[in-house]
Parts: sequence; structure tokens; C-alpha cells
Amino acid sequence: MIERYIAAHVHRELKLDELSERFHISKYYLIHLFNKVFDVSPIQYHQRIRLERAKNMIRHTLMPLQEIADQLGFSGIHAFSRAFKKKVGVSPAGFRKEFRNEPRKELGR
Repeated sequence: MIERYIAAHVHRELKLDELSERFHISKYYLIHLFNKVFDVSPIQYHQRIRLERAKNMIRHTLMPLQEIADQLGFSGIHAFSRAFKKKVGVSPAGFRKEFRNEPRKELGR
């Protein structure tokens, strides 16, 4: 249930306090459960989902990177690029270049 909530709110920042209050569970127990099931904290899980969504959007759309960052709730293109490069190992622009020959379509347009 918490995973679905996180996936449904991929478009914005989530705070541990928000999840704890919403699901009536202590922050510490929530972290414990996520670490046990997913090997990451709830916030790291949220970031993972956001970056997977970003990878799909980059691969399959022509959306500008700024718009992707905005739609996924990053505070700006630089925060998005840093998080993406840290997790994926390449910048969003570099990732897009790798897939530029694949057919793309616009999402949500």
C-alpha cells in the first residue's frame, strides 16, 4: 500500500514525516520495513521510482529535460541532473543520446 502511494506521488517530493503520518506508522519502523523489503529507505525507494520514470520519459519522448525534471517534482534541472547521474552513471542528456535512434512519442500530449 505504501509503495503504491509512493508510485502515485512520483511527481513531487515526499517526506518521511508525511508517509509516517499518512500510514500511522513510526518513521523508524517505516524505514526498518523498507530496508527489510527493498534494501533502501522509503525516500530512496521514491527516488528510485522517480529516476526509472525519468529514464522511460527520456527514452520514449522528445520532452525537454527541464520539463521531465518539473513533471517529476525535482527542484530544478541541476538537482535532477545530479540525482540522475549519481544513480544512472551518465547525465540525462548523455542517456538520451544513447537512445536517440529509438522511436519516441510524446507522453501526456
